[in-house]
Amino acid sequence: MSRRRAKILSERELEVMNAVWTLGRASVKEIRSEMGGEKAGAYTSIATMLKFLESKGVLRHEQEGRTFYYISCTSKEYEQNKAIRYILTNYFGGNVSRMIRTLNSSIDLTRDERITVAKVMMTE
Repeated sequence: MSRRRAKILSERELEVMNAVWTLGRASVKEIRSEMGGEKAGAYTSIATMLKFLESKGVLRHEQEGRTFYYISCTSKEYEQNKAIRYILTNYFGGNVSRMIRTLNSSIDLTRDERITVAKVMMTE
């Protein structure tokens, strides 16, 4: 049985993409540095992840001499929206009200955030 590809970015993929989105166009070395240097993992591990993300179509590269520079093919906002749609569909069966109630009860919201949630709930 073949393994299904995730519809949304994994935690590690998101770490790499956050660095790319911050930098805009960057080499493996620059991306690794943005991710925290040695704490981010081996240079080769980051390079492998970048190649994988490129195969998924979320990155592309340009080559200058021997250096590859990676550029995002997708925006952070698009990936955020895709993740929200995935969670809404797969965890809440498309029920926005249930998702918002769960959000409201699951995390510590400020008074203003609770008011915003209540307003959203009233428009349903």
